[in-house]
Amino acid sequence: MSDQIFLILYIILFLCIIYLYRYYRHRPCITENFEDKDEKEDTEDVKDNVKYDLKNLLHDSMFLTTNKGIKMGGVIRDYSNMFSHAYIDAHIVRPDTVNELQNIIEKADTNKKKLRVRGGGNSCSGISVPKKGEILMDMNKMNSFHFDQVDTITVGSGVLLNDLKRFLEGHGFEIPIYPNLVDLLDRTSPTVGGFVCAGGISPDSTKHGGFWDNVLEITLVDGYGKKHVYNPNNEMFPWLFGSFGQLGVIALVKLKIVHLDTTKDFYPLGKKGVIDEFKFKLGDRKCFFYHILCPKEKVESSKKTIEGIIGKEYSSDDDKRKFDMVIYFIKHNTFNPPLLYPNNSFYCVQGVQYVDEKDDEYKKKIKNIETEFLKVMEDNSLYRYPQTEYLDTNGLRDYYINRRVYDQFLIYKNRMDPHAILNYIDNFSEL
Repeated sequence: MSDQIFLILYIILFLCIIYLYRYYRHRPCITENFEDKDEKEDTEDVKDNVKYDLKNLLHDSMFLTTNKGIKMGGVIRDYSNMFSHAYIDAHIVRPDTVNELQNIIEKADTNKKKLRVRGGGNSCSGISVPKKGEILMDMNKMNSFHFDQVDTITVGSGVLLNDLKRFLEGHGFEIPIYPNLVDLLDRTSPTVGGFVCAGGISPDSTKHGGFWDNVLEITLVDGYGKKHVYNPNNEMFPWLFGSFGQLGVIALVKLKIVHLDTTKDFYPLGKKGVIDEFKFKLGDRKCFFYHILCPKEKVESSKKTIEGIIGKEYSSDDDKRKFDMVIYFIKHNTFNPPLLYPNNSFYCVQGVQYVDEKDDEYKKKIKNIETEFLKVMEDNSLYRYPQTEYLDTNGLRDYYINRRVYDQFLIYKNRMDPHAILNYIDNFSEL
């Protein structure tokens, strides 16, 4: 009995140490006062007035002393740590119901305000980082779940996929496809809504198809604040995958689930609640992905291309040990998302480079890699996975024009978000 008590106390002490370590390691240290800034001042001026330690944090908020009193400020980054936004007294909204989400969007549209929708901040192209004057919509409170139909679960779009994985495993289930390299202890993770907007492929796709083959229903709110419910029979459904959140804000997603133990047939019908974020996540290794989506006959040449481009910047033996190549087949079932890969079954050739963030040298290397990668994409028979990669979004329009899907995308964009208030991308979200 005494051994059990000792073990419990030891575990509690260990968890307390982890919590204190994370708190003090990442707690921002404000050492200077802010002065109120004119709205016309650049974000960089705001950054210069604060000293902070935000390593591996994607959004940190803090109370700031200004000449007009205490205000809330902070710095927002995305996963790449190459895009950031510093703010004072910014407008941040956190809807937790579909009705609240509708009201926020309707008011933003009426007042001609742009919204930056942010899930896990797992993008690498700045798409989840607000720009000056935008309202940040943080989706982390859209974290509900409902076992409302056998062999499915309906979840809020703000649920992190590693938290969903942990939650479902605790109930004896899993979804057929998770993003590649998602780990239960990672401090960053795509959300369910983010994985839809990214497109949704991983090595699990060899057997189970894309994420789109495992989504049964999407509840979405358009740029007017109107709610829509789409299933695979709707014409809009394929265009939501890989859409960068341009066609509406995803509120709820109904997913297929399967039993971990195939001999079981239980189902907790009617159970509902929220999926809280697990607080003791320590993983923070940073990596960048590069993909070429192609037919089978171009797999080998695509593999050599990615190895050559990345190897030019990361050539040391240590760099090579931090590089991984993954090649997998994406099974075609009923359709492929036009914004990802419009043809039938295809292969994904994926290069993964882990980087050291001790200095900013990696940022220069990643930009050089992107420059070379753009040359490869001049071959319009090849596709990339732009929603998950570092890239200059100014080139997105030409990328999709050359692949003959941009015109149809604009038709849906003008139908769903004609004022382009949702996740505005320069040179892409409107003509």
